[in-house]
This record gives sequence, C-alpha cells and structure tokens, in this order.
Amino acid sequence: QPDYFTIKVFHGGCIRDNKYVGGKVNFYDHVDKDKMSLLEIDNMVRQLDPTYEGQRIDYWYRIGSEDQALTKLSTDLDAITMCCCVPSIRLVLLYLDHMELHGVYGDSLDEVYEMEDIFFNQAGSSGVVIEELSDSPRKRPTCVIEEIPDDAPAILPPRPAKRNTGVVIREVQDIVPFQRMKAASIGPNDKGKEKVDERNNQNSSGIDFDDLQDIDILDFMQSYGGQGFQDNEDEVDDGSDRDKDDEDDGSDGDKDDDYNPEVDDEDYDPYGIDDDDVEGMEGTDGGKQTEDGVGTSSQGFVLGSRDAYADLEDNEDMFANVDSDEERMGPALNSDGEPEDEFPEFNPNTDMKKPKFCKGMIFANVRILRAALREKAIQGGWEYIYLKNDLHRLRVICKEDDYPFELYASKMQHENTLMIKTYESEHKCTRKWNNTMVGSRYLTAKFKDKIQLNENWNTCSLAQTMSTKIKARVSKQMAYRAKRAALLELEGSIREQFARLVDYGRELQRVDPATTIDIKCDFSDSSNQPIFKRMYICLGALKNGFKAGCRAVIGLDGAHLKSAFGGQLFTVVGMDANNTTWVIAYAMVENETKDSWIWFLQLLGKDLDIDDGGAGWTFISDKHKGLIPAFDEVVPLAHIRFCVRHMWTNFTKLFPGKEMKDQMWKCAKATTMPFYLKDMEDMKQLNEKAYDWMKEPERPPKHWCRAFFNTAQQCDILINNLCESFNGWIREARGRPPLSMFEEIRVKLMTRIQLRRAKMQAYHGNICPKARKTLEKNKLKAATDCISTFNGGHQAEVENFGGSKNTVDLNLRTCSCRRWDLSGIPCKHAVSAIFQKREDPDDYVAECYLKKTYMAIYSNLIMPVNGMDLWPRGEGPAMLPPQYTRQPGRPKTKRIKDSSEKAQGSGTKLGRVQKSLKCGNCGVLGHNMKTCHRHLPPKEKSAALNKRRKLNNGDGSETQQTKKGKKTTLTKNELRKKAKQTAEYQR
Repeated sequence: QPDYFTIKVFHGGCIRDNKYVGGKVNFYDHVDKDKMSLLEIDNMVRQLDPTYEGQRIDYWYRIGSEDQALTKLSTDLDAITMCCCVPSIRLVLLYLDHMELHGVYGDSLDEVYEMEDIFFNQAGSSGVVIEELSDSPRKRPTCVIEEIPDDAPAILPPRPAKRNTGVVIREVQDIVPFQRMKAASIGPNDKGKEKVDERNNQNSSGIDFDDLQDIDILDFMQSYGGQGFQDNEDEVDDGSDRDKDDEDDGSDGDKDDDYNPEVDDEDYDPYGIDDDDVEGMEGTDGGKQTEDGVGTSSQGFVLGSRDAYADLEDNEDMFANVDSDEERMGPALNSDGEPEDEFPEFNPNTDMKKPKFCKGMIFANVRILRAALREKAIQGGWEYIYLKNDLHRLRVICKEDDYPFELYASKMQHENTLMIKTYESEHKCTRKWNNTMVGSRYLTAKFKDKIQLNENWNTCSLAQTMSTKIKARVSKQMAYRAKRAALLELEGSIREQFARLVDYGRELQRVDPATTIDIKCDFSDSSNQPIFKRMYICLGALKNGFKAGCRAVIGLDGAHLKSAFGGQLFTVVGMDANNTTWVIAYAMVENETKDSWIWFLQLLGKDLDIDDGGAGWTFISDKHKGLIPAFDEVVPLAHIRFCVRHMWTNFTKLFPGKEMKDQMWKCAKATTMPFYLKDMEDMKQLNEKAYDWMKEPERPPKHWCRAFFNTAQQCDILINNLCESFNGWIREARGRPPLSMFEEIRVKLMTRIQLRRAKMQAYHGNICPKARKTLEKNKLKAATDCISTFNGGHQAEVENFGGSKNTVDLNLRTCSCRRWDLSGIPCKHAVSAIFQKREDPDDYVAECYLKKTYMAIYSNLIMPVNGMDLWPRGEGPAMLPPQYTRQPGRPKTKRIKDSSEKAQGSGTKLGRVQKSLKCGNCGVLGHNMKTCHRHLPPKEKSAALNKRRKLNNGDGSETQQTKKGKKTTLTKNELRKKAKQTAEYQR
C-alpha cells in the first residue's frame, strides 16, 4: 500500500564516530505514514524494552541504506520529514543513541537529569525520557519544555555565576519526589563507563547541563497576571539540587555579582526545594527557612510563593460568558467597593423554567408574577385561589383547607415593580391530576415551538403529549384550542397578513428587481380603505429560467383555497428540459371568472413577452370557467389544448365502459389524419352517440387530438398533469392565510430548484433522463421491428414488420408518423435510419432535452428574503381582507372526488364500486326503490282542515283531545330530576 513503510530500529547501543556500537536490531512493518509522529516513535521504543523508561535517548535516522548521512529526529516536523520518502523508499533506519553509554551524564548533582518527566534537549540530544505516568491523580497537570539554543558554541566562555536557564513544563505533583535516576542496564563491556567525572567530560555542544534551572510555567504565567491554580495546603514548591557554591550568596569571588536570577529576572521562580536539602539551607545568607519548608528572601517574601501574589489575583473570571445577550448588571458597589444589599430579581427568561420565590423578590409586573405562580403550581401539582388580584396587589392561598401556603406581593413605592412581602412556601396537599391551573393559554405558550415543528400534529396525540409533559390532564378540546391559538400566533392574524401583503411585494422586489408584483384592491367600502381583491406574483428567477430554455408550452389551472376567506389560486406552469414542471407565476384571486382570467393572462403576457396575439404559443387547460373567452380576447392566435383527462371524465359519465374509454384515448393519441379518421370510424361503430359527442362544435379535434397539434413546440402532451401535480404539491399551503401561503410556495420552489440542480450536476450524460429513457425504448423497437433503406441521400424508407412503411428525412428531422416532429426525440423509424448510416441517435435529439439546457434553466436561483419583522412598513393605509360570511356547518377542506378518482380501500376484498343509483320504479338515476317516494312530484296543497274545538262536559271543565303519541310537557322539577339521573348514570 502506498502509505506503509518499514522501520529498522537499532537500540541498546550508542553512536560513536558515526557508527552504532553495541545493541540489537528490531523491525516495525506496515507503519502508517499518516500516523507518524514523535509520540508514535516514543511508543515504539517503549515496546522494544521496558527498561528504556527513564533513560535519556537521542533519535537519529537514515533513509534507505546505511550509507546515507544521519539526521537528527527531535520534533514532529522531523518525523513528518522522515516520512516524505514514502512510497518511493519504504525503509527507514532509526538509531537510538543511549546517552548513558557516552559517560557524559553521571554527576549525582545534576538536578536536570533527576526529573522523571519527559523533556527535550535541543543542544546535545533529543532529551527524551521514556516513562509511564503515575496512576495517582495530579493536582496541576502541566507540561515541561526546556529551551537551549541549537547554535551554541562548542565551548562556552566560563561564567560560573550564570546558569543556562531554560523553561521546563512538567506535570507537577503535590510533593515532587526527587530521586536519583537509576542507570539503565548496559552490556558487560561498558560496565562502569557511566561513572565519569563530569568536570573532565563535556558534551558536544559545550553547554553546562548542571546549571540548567527548572521554572514553573504556572508561576511564570502568574507573574504576568495570568489565572493561577488553587494550591493544596500540603504542597511545597520544590526545586532541583543546587551546588554548594550556588547556595552561598556572594561567597565565591569569581561569581558574577551583577547577575542574580532571583532579583534581576522577573520571570524567575524556583521550581521547588528538595526536602532533603532543607537542613542544608538553614542559616545561609540566601534566605531563612519558614515553618512550611519554604525559604524567605531578605526582601521579606519568597519569589514564586502563592502568598506573595495573593493580592495580585485577577478579580475577573477568565471563562465567564461574554455573550452580550446574556449580560446582566452586577450589584451596585459602595465607596468601599463592597456590594450593597439588593433584593433578588426574577428573570422570566431563565427563572420561569423552575420558579422559586422568596421574600423580597421583585417582579417587573403582575403579569410575570401570575405566570410564575401558575408554572410553579402546575409543576407542583397543586391549586391556588386569588384573594387579591389587581395591578398593584396580589394575594394567593392554597385552594385546599387548612394549608399554610400564602404569597402576598404589592407595588413598591414610586415604582411599578412588585415585591413579595409575605411568603409561606409549605405545601401538604397531594398532586391534582385534574388541575384547574392548566388552561389553553398556558399550553399555547409552553408548546408553541413544538407545534410549529409539527403543524399536522394529531389532536389526540398532542393532548397525550401535553399531559405527559406537565403531569396533568389535558382534554382533547383544550389541546385543539391551544394548537389553533399557537398556529394563529405563529402565522399572525389573517387581518395582519392582508395588511402586510404590499410590504411583502416590496421585499420580493428588493431581493430580485426582476420580480413582478401586481395587487388589485376594491375601494367600495364606506371607509374608503383598500380591500384586497387579487395579487399576482412572478418571481424574477422563475421568469428568467423559463426564458432560458423552456418550450413555448404553458399549462394553466385554478385551485380552490381552503382558508376562511376562500378564493382561487391561479398557477401557470411550463416544461423544463426533463419534461418536469417549471412554475412561472401564481396569483390569488377572488373568484374564477372571465375578468380574473383576462387580468391574469395580460400580466403573464407582459412577463413572457407574448406578442402577436399569442402566435407560436401553446396553452393547455381544463376548460375552466371563463378561461376560453379569455383566450379568445388576450391570445386569439395561440394554439389551445384541452386536457384529455378531464375530457374523458365527462365522456365516461355518458358512455361508461373500458372499451369506450380505450377507443376515446386511441382517437386522441392518433398522430396522423388517416389514423384519426380510422379511429373515429371505429368509435362510430361502437356507439354513434359517443361519436357525435366527440364531434360537437364546442370540442373540435384541434384542441385534443395529436394529429392537429403544431410541431413547432416539440411537445406532444395531452393532459394538464403539470398543473395538477403542482396544486397537489402545495395542497397544505392552500389552507393557510395569504402571506403564509405565498411564503411556503416560494420556499418550496427555492428548495426544489436547488435539489434538481444538484441532481442534474451529478448526472452523467448529455441528454436528460426522461428523454434518454424514451430514446432507449425507441432503440429497442427499431432493432426488432424496422428495416431502413436509403435513397443515396438523407431520405430513407423504413418498413415495419407489420407491413406499414414510413419515410424519414434526417436533414429535416421529420418522419411521416409525426412522432419525431411532435416530440423532438427520434422515433423508432428515425433510429433505424440513423443506425443504418452508422451515426449516433443522441446527435438527433432536440436541443430542448439536453443537459446544458436544463442547467441553463436551473441556474436562475430564487433569492432568500427576510422575515416579516424586518420588512419596512408602507406609508399608505392598511389593506383590509375581503368580506367573509361564515357558512353553517364545519368548513369543508377536501374536494369532492369523482367516482373514477376514489381510491380503493385496504384489504384483500374489493369494495362496492357504484357510480350512480337507478330506481327500479321510475327508472331515474340518483335514487333507489326505497327512497323513490322522496322524489315524487309535489302534491297540490289541500284546504286546511278545521281544528277541533274544546268541548264542554257540562260541569264547567274543559277537556282537550290530544294527538296520539304526543308526549306530555314536564315541569322544571321533573326536568331537573331527570338531568340528575342522567348524570348519575353517566358517572
């Protein structure tokens, strides 16, 4: 594998005269280049021999062979450089130079080498000490870094007073244990070589390692105002061993008197003092031993001592929150810097999750206090009642008898702030499941965000979720009211949305100046305020995308809006290069009339530059009310197509049966006049009335048969499924208020454009997928059913195995079957002729199906807009919603489907499929024999019969003959008794 290599490790010896003496060799195979680092090499060495822990080892390496020069390995960068040879060279030679074998580090007073932590010596060795860390917890984990210049001279000038100070970052324990490092095991020939006098031996760099000092990096940082760590009382700052000459301040005349590290160096702080050397330091001039084992200087304090810097502690938290939204004003300070006594404040943003009260707590207003009380009562499962409840006072007690809970708050003097004056928090009552504190307003505020994420949440499921969350009963009606209020709060009131429609149009034009917005209002109101009537939206990206590559075929449709104010949503949809929908514009109108369609088509014509009466354009629709007269007035020269799917729905009501259905579709799909005439004759033979129905003047064949379609648009669709699928896609949006509906449509379109664009970018091929699928089918048919013969030019005669013949012209890209002409994709006859000429059928596909055309269309992206709260408000009067009259009963939100549209139920047995009833008595459709009497013609009204008068029985009493079966009237007491019995029975 390209990133793996082998490391040959020489260890157990040392390097002398550019040769490795002693030791042994091990190999590491399959070493990952990407995971190589200095720490990884340390782990490898530790696995070679556990006795290497605590030894000082230098790393050197060669690439490829032993003839190459040695290179020092001391940092991660060196390890990365070492791996650069991979994969050209897969062998690296690593040498472990054990410094103990050189005999240059043997002095017992060398405090640097008595440290058991890992550090790096850049002067003479890599300074690596391999050791396992202790399992005991450490108070102050830090690192130790030692810095020694690499360019040090071979022999330094003798300056005994100055030390080669470095920075040591180490893990500090509570009491640093200083012990002599045990000498590593060496060979018998080298025994005793580590006992060499360091005064007679110097290392290669000439640096006196005996004079290295350890500096605690924490104290080094604290001296500059950094955040310190809390020390244990038993912790003693220990330092390394010192020479006797260094302990006597000023006793050595050769010492440099102008240099005192403890005074001149501000960053100096001794790492610590060994416990064994405390007695030796007593009585010296350098300092006096204190009771805790730390010396004090003549200036009165010890450098590096925590007590000495106690007054220099930083009074600001380094890790405090700096978010400006969470800043809170701190307590006021008096002249002595002490905080003044302040009452606790209740913050509804943070304290409302789990309210806690105390005497003296202040609230901004009584509304916040009421909400906090309700939240606390619901969480605790108890109830309370108000004794005082106004804007200035609030007194509540527990609803249960003989329970001491009480809270009283009143207004503070000269402020509107409320303060708790009396508070008794004791509660002994049990949890109430039917808690009267739970209301729809409380549920709306608590679950508003969750309802927004799932607007179609089932009411029963929502009620169960609410009950589980608050641990109290929530009825279905309460959950329904809470959900409705939450949705209204999230969407804003309907009146407000109508008032902000003008601002919404300005926002759309701000982000995309090519957007067209047209709003039509009615001023028939007595207040002379504008009343919404229509709104047209054509986003600039949709307009430019259609012009970039879509064909001149447009589908129009209208759909009912399900909101309280009703209305219609007009949509106009085109076809992209993959024969999928490309929405052009949409509008909300008051009703589907000729006037509204004319207004919509005129605005659409301006956006799409439809001139010359619509010549060269094709419109397909469902023959909506008022649309055909609008076509005749706005685009009289355009080609109009009727949706055959809706035409068949009307056809099958009069002429049911699969045979009639198949024959009607066969007539519509005929691509040539001879086939159309033949199919119509077959229809006439099946049912002459059906033939006459299809020949009626109101549905001429030029609107629904392919044989009459224009071939310039290269589109042969028969149904208006493009608009129908879009209306179904936005079905939920059509039930929202106008502003929410427009925004949901825009966001859906913006997301879909981005998704389709990304999918097509990942698609491999120059032809879009749907066109490719059709072409592949034609290739298969051409290979199995067609034989082509050329005339020597670009014309060919293609014979089918069924006996028919067709002519193909490759230059004109036409075929006598007209399928290639209508769709722009080579038919099976054209594919056979193309194969005969040894050419690729892909080159004969129309440009409107190419991938580059698709990408040109979808390169027009819809721009995002801000929220309603960021829109600038207009200066004109607010627009009012249209008049609304509520109809009796529950509003209907589902369309009444035709019998052919009804979905089959689940299960293995098919339910009864019946389109209409037919009475056996009268033979009329729509009822049966049982209900025939309800549909009889009305009878003539007879003369009113004389009412029976009251009869006198002779004794002055009057009797009245009551009708048979009529119930007697009950008294109020009887009704009350009956209601109690009913309630008891239901209980």
